[in-house]
Amino acid sequence: MNDSVQRYLASLPPIRTHLLAGALLFVHATAMLPGVSRIALLGSLTTTKASPKDIDLLVTVADDKESSL
Repeated sequence: MNDSVQRYLASLPPIRTHLLAGALLFVHATAMLPGVSRIALLGSLTTTKASPKDIDLLVTVADDKESSL
């Protein structure tokens, strides 16, 4: 993480910092997978809500990729 991201996370309430750090780890790992074209952050974490409960992410995958899940 670069310094500006670390400073931003440090300025947030602890739960938001924890959730955003988890989302960032997920995004970095998922973005490397074949067929992933977009990852979008949705839900309460994108608002000013003080204590969001979870992370909502939408992963867009190319139509021609098979799921291995």
